[in-house]
Amino acid sequence: MTEIQKIDAGQSGWDKIFNENFLAIGNGNSTFTDTGRIADGVTLLNGTSVYSEFPGDEPSFRIIQMGTLNMMKICGAVKGITASKGTVNVNIATFPKQIADWLATHQTVNTHFFTSSLGIITSWVWRDSTLELQITSDEIQEDTWIGFNYVFIA
Repeated sequence: MTEIQKIDAGQSGWDKIFNENFLAIGNGNSTFTDTGRIADGVTLLNGTSVYSEFPGDEPSFRIIQMGTLNMMKICGAVKGITASKGTVNVNIATFPKQIADWLATHQTVNTHFFTSSLGIITSWVWRDSTLELQITSDEIQEDTWIGFNYVFIA
């Protein structure tokens, strides 16, 4: 098994070492695919809308394969969520079947969840390609925005 080699800043031949490291990560398989950000097929629900025109705010997904490493990222920022005091569940968006298929065919070994919101406790649940937000707060106003960034690694 090839070991990953350290590359020092400004090192001569760094590109050759980088490519060798890349092959080592994939056990000799240099396959790399990236769907890029895909927003087609994502449908916002219950009056939510994209938070801003910033490209990273539009709910989307991306699937990357690098050798034997598979990763799916789901991200976005939404506003227009109205919820009363207490803990409630609100369906925020549906995603294409491709997401459920990926999750069904990849054993997730690591995930990273990040949610941005002010004064609101949130968590996310996936149910049949629907992103559901679980909210605990005093109250959510229509101008409250919530960002999400999920990374699934298999």
